[in-house]
Amino acid sequence: MKLFGFLKRQTNNQHHVIYSNNDEYLGEMKDNMKHGKGMYKFANGNRYEGEWHQNKKHGTGKYYYNSGELYIGQWQHNKKNGHGQHFGVYGDRYVGQWINNCKHGRGTIYYAENSIYSGEFLDNKKHGPGYFYNSITRELTYQLYDNDKLKEQKAVDQVPCDFENVFSAFLVIDNNKLYPQPLPNTKQEEIHQIQQETHGFETLQALNETVSLKGKKKMQEWNIDEVCTWLDCLGLSQYKENFIKNHMIGDILHDLTDVELKEELGIEILGHRKLILQQINIHKKYYIKKMAGQIHRADSENSGDQSSKYDQLYSIIQKIEPTAVESPGMEVLKQKKSKRKRSSGSDDKQTSPEQQEQQQQETAKFSPKQGNQGQSLKVESNKVVSNFNFNNASGSEYSDVSSCSSNEKQQDQQLENNSPSKYNILQEKNLQQKHQEKLMSLLKNLGINEKLLINYQEIKQGSQIGKGSYGIVFKGIWLGQDVAIKSYCKRKDEQKHKQLMADFLKEVQVISNLRHPNIVLYMGVCIKRHNFYLITEYMENGSLYDHIHKRKTKNLNFIQIIEDITLGMNNLHGRRIMHCDLKSSNVLIDQNWNVKLCDFGLSRIKSKKTKSMIGTPHWMAPEIMRGEPYTEKSDVYSFGMILWEIITGKIPYENLSITQIIGTVGWGHTQVEIPQFSNPPILAILAKDCLQRDSSQRPTFAKILERIQESQKQKCQNKEKAKKFLIDFLSN
Repeated sequence: MKLFGFLKRQTNNQHHVIYSNNDEYLGEMKDNMKHGKGMYKFANGNRYEGEWHQNKKHGTGKYYYNSGELYIGQWQHNKKNGHGQHFGVYGDRYVGQWINNCKHGRGTIYYAENSIYSGEFLDNKKHGPGYFYNSITRELTYQLYDNDKLKEQKAVDQVPCDFENVFSAFLVIDNNKLYPQPLPNTKQEEIHQIQQETHGFETLQALNETVSLKGKKKMQEWNIDEVCTWLDCLGLSQYKENFIKNHMIGDILHDLTDVELKEELGIEILGHRKLILQQINIHKKYYIKKMAGQIHRADSENSGDQSSKYDQLYSIIQKIEPTAVESPGMEVLKQKKSKRKRSSGSDDKQTSPEQQEQQQQETAKFSPKQGNQGQSLKVESNKVVSNFNFNNASGSEYSDVSSCSSNEKQQDQQLENNSPSKYNILQEKNLQQKHQEKLMSLLKNLGINEKLLINYQEIKQGSQIGKGSYGIVFKGIWLGQDVAIKSYCKRKDEQKHKQLMADFLKEVQVISNLRHPNIVLYMGVCIKRHNFYLITEYMENGSLYDHIHKRKTKNLNFIQIIEDITLGMNNLHGRRIMHCDLKSSNVLIDQNWNVKLCDFGLSRIKSKKTKSMIGTPHWMAPEIMRGEPYTEKSDVYSFGMILWEIITGKIPYENLSITQIIGTVGWGHTQVEIPQFSNPPILAILAKDCLQRDSSQRPTFAKILERIQESQKQKCQNKEKAKKFLIDFLSN
């Protein structure tokens, strides 16, 4: 009988039970009880994944709330007991002890604004001694609570040794003791940079860059002269000689410790060492982006020379095309023309009142500023702009309003000539021309070629083909060629609108310098006061996301697709550019099935609390969720998630909230399950390597490209061998 033992299949103790209340259990059972590892889905949307003992949650498990909250930790007899972490919807995170579903014992709360409280808890309330670190004032206080009521509070200079692990990231080490980092005497904008020191949960996106003296080089690239200039700015010129003697370039400066400053560079004054470390820390954290209003955003546009440039640009754009003060005569003229438009129509292009209203709105929305190919900016009066002709296009999508009779035009011209506002309009045109010249100069300084500024009159806008946090993407025609028009819509909040403009200009700065077969071709930009438009080539076959999850396209050449993605990413990394938002929806396919990368703005997610959009964690590397710097290997992880999508046909972490993804993937050890086999096999092999939790273990895109091409070569060789073998077999 042993001979046929291989025919016996090991029984899998996996059970699937659906209860009368629509709850569902999938996992191990013993004596008809949930026992072992399993997942329980509640009808209300909650879900538990973890260990069970005799029908009770017991051991280690994760509980996903339908509200988006998450608990990861120990359970006993169906209740949270032991050590665990609770992730709140809006950014607060508790790490510590639990008893009977309550915070009980030593624990730490990491608040959304980056402050920290660590101390004793009793039945979900602060009870007993603890320490509070204020991230805004950078003050450390001892606090004594009684059932959540503050009984005593006093400022302290250091924390006991058993609290060091909690506060070490926020405090300066001196003589083996922790002191609060001093708040610099700087502008309010720099306080926001300090607030970016985060415990990691809130941080979704962190770029591997630091601010430089002129906003052009990161700290690691500074030479010794630039380091000395930096010391001058800090008022610490007396230490330049020691820095020069030790050849203290930026790469070494970036990782200096308090001990090295004191012992090797001879900085005895504690305050000076603290200032240097604090300023280095600001540079390290400079590009951390806020998440859902919980981390204060501070991009490179918000400081120094760049900040003033963007402020000037915003101010000039505000002044272009202001609402003109019109005389009664001009108002009568406008009313006459409006009435004629509603009552007249051409024989071949008759439109309804609703269509006419829509046409007028569309026409008013897209008046031009800049001629193409270096022409001077052309500003027309409101009358001319509102009657802009969308001819030379078929269909009602680009239809025009009807024209006036010659007799009526003569009357209108007479009314215009008699208008007292004509002189004011000429003055306004001259003033706007000056603003436009300033605008051109600033755009040039920001790296935007004036020859790439497109007159919107040359573009025929078509139907909507996409939508994002920035605005809407339309299909259009420019000079007879199909294009995609990415519209950055105006925000009501001025600060948000300024940030939107900064994001737009940032993307233009990146993409305008890229020319590669696997990167979407950039054609130009349009700027109309509050609205910005990025014009790129049109990709007929949509995104890879659409083909995998919506169209369910069969027989896609995935090897060619991933090779094209790799070629594009390898080119970006060769230019020291990180995509930071690599996902299947940003991989586009043209009519010839060539794959190209798009969307070089930062990734975004929507928060219920602030409605802001700043990141997508489904494809994001775990280290980014923890607030670590963004590197090229983070893009590699995102590429691995695309490979996983291709293999499984699923959306990563589709049923998890943002909070739950960050908690389980960023802080926990949850990873997508990679199938052992794929077609072709190279997909699963690469996915396993790219999704390594340790970023140093992930390959570079150059290495990935080499392996893909080697796989293709091996496949061709195998085909040739098989063909030769078949010919030899048949000939014999």
